[in-house]
Amino acid sequence: MTNLKDIAAGILELQVYHGILPGGAPMELAITLLDVTNDALPLSKTMRDHGAQAYGMLFFKSASPRCPKEGLIWEKCEDRLEVTAADDDRHLLDKAFHALCLQTVAAFLAETANKDPKYAWLTPPSLH
Repeated sequence: MTNLKDIAAGILELQVYHGILPGGAPMELAITLLDVTNDALPLSKTMRDHGAQAYGMLFFKSASPRCPKEGLIWEKCEDRLEVTAADDDRHLLDKAFHALCLQTVAAFLAETANKDPKYAWLTPPSLH
């Protein structure tokens, strides 16, 4: 199981969001930008080979069964964003939840690009 401690050495940026899920359960979401050039991270080479310019993970903390237990992987390729789940959590990534994850990653990338000029290239592709 991957968690924030497992990837700590490769985290370039981290943002934590708090919210309430439909049904009223509180949720915490941590989004990371990971170093795609750091081969000490098990997924970096795979992500580069897949064409990712950047990647990271989404970690949900909530008592809701609606939230994935494993981290979701996001990747930014030249013209698209993708979010994938571990096999055990794939059923949770329905169309609406997938769209929410993509929008959250896009917002994270835009905020990261706006706060630090070295990440200006992260500006996400259009999601429409």
